[in-house]
Amino acid sequence: MGAFEIILGAVLVLASIIIIGTVTLQETKGGLGSLYGGAGDSFFDKNLNRTREATLLRATKFAGICLFAVTILLGFMVAR
Repeated sequence: MGAFEIILGAVLVLASIIIIGTVTLQETKGGLGSLYGGAGDSFFDKNLNRTREATLLRATKFAGICLFAVTILLGFMVAR
């Protein structure tokens, strides 16, 4: 196993940890409260964590793309 494969393996593990962390930190979009017509949030409650949620969403997307690309790359490297 070469140094390049070790580095890609570390990137793979790091991307996996980032995905787990960001998905865990994100708030749920729905729930039982919305199912039964729960009390609506005020305008300020909805936009309070908008930038935090947007940052978590971007980080999740980026880590997912990295995870996919590195997995495909490592698969091709091992197959040859």
